[in-house]
Amino acid sequence: MMCGLLIFTTSCINKQDKKTDAQNTTTQQETKTTQQTATAEDERRYRPFEQSFIDDLNLDIQRKNIRSEEEILRLYAPKDEFAEGRYSYNTTVRQTNDSSKELTLIEDGRMDDSVAGLKVVMVIKRTSQGLRIVSVKESYKCRKGRGSENWSAEYCK
Repeated sequence: MMCGLLIFTTSCINKQDKKTDAQNTTTQQETKTTQQTATAEDERRYRPFEQSFIDDLNLDIQRKNIRSEEEILRLYAPKDEFAEGRYSYNTTVRQTNDSSKELTLIEDGRMDDSVAGLKVVMVIKRTSQGLRIVSVKESYKCRKGRGSENWSAEYCK
């Protein structure tokens, strides 16, 4: 009697293991699909910059002896001190690993006839020579009738 019970229990465990393996495979496939979708979404929403442009920015950072992430964002896209109305200039810094940070600037309510908002995402790495930009990408929000009113890689008209 116990032997039959033991076999039944083992059989249940094997079915559960197979179910868990199937769920893990499904989760891995969903993760891969999500990453591919995120990459495609990123390409539609952001315009990346050439390495030569980033190299020039890094030279400026060295020349000006910039030591903080916020200073790098202000060098790249200075705050409009004369803006009126609903202007906002918000920065966030997120640690991505021991030596890198992701900086995000969202500038909204710009004093521009076509560009209402600018979003900059920058990855910065701390090296023995100081801070260095690894990547820069931009997204634009256009005024009504001048292009996409949502964040997009497309320039405003």
